[in-house]
Amino acid sequence: MLKGIIPMTYCFFNQNNVIDGYAMRDQIQIIKNIGSHGVACLGLATEVNKLSFREKKKIIELVADNSGNTLPIVVTISGKNINEYKKLIEVAEYYDPKWIIFQPLLKKNTTDADCYYFFNEIIPKVNNKTLVGIQNAKEYIGVGLNAHHILKLYKKYK
Repeated sequence: MLKGIIPMTYCFFNQNNVIDGYAMRDQIQIIKNIGSHGVACLGLATEVNKLSFREKKKIIELVADNSGNTLPIVVTISGKNINEYKKLIEVAEYYDPKWIIFQPLLKKNTTDADCYYFFNEIIPKVNNKTLVGIQNAKEYIGVGLNAHHILKLYKKYK
């Protein structure tokens, strides 16, 4: 069970605009040194829809490899389409995350019902030993669920 302080990592880039593995390693070491109960990645608004699939995959790998199996990991997943979500689930599950958080698929004119159907389709793709959550921040990202749909998902997947 996850509990306690679980910092969200920042994605650092070097002067060549490539993910800086050394900075990521140092950041995770600091998170370990301060006694955090886990480490999370890919949940910042500055990263969500700005990173490529390859960059997201790299961050998951860096966080998992540098946590050294001593910190539980949490992975936020977003993508350009359902297949990208599925591929990122596979990457994350390879490293045995304790929690996967889904952000809604961002498409023009997405309705609350569209978000519900998307989450309802993607949640079962995660193995049964991993906690699943959704991000619902309609005010910030423009799409999300209404209270009725949140309750339906909760009742179905609790």
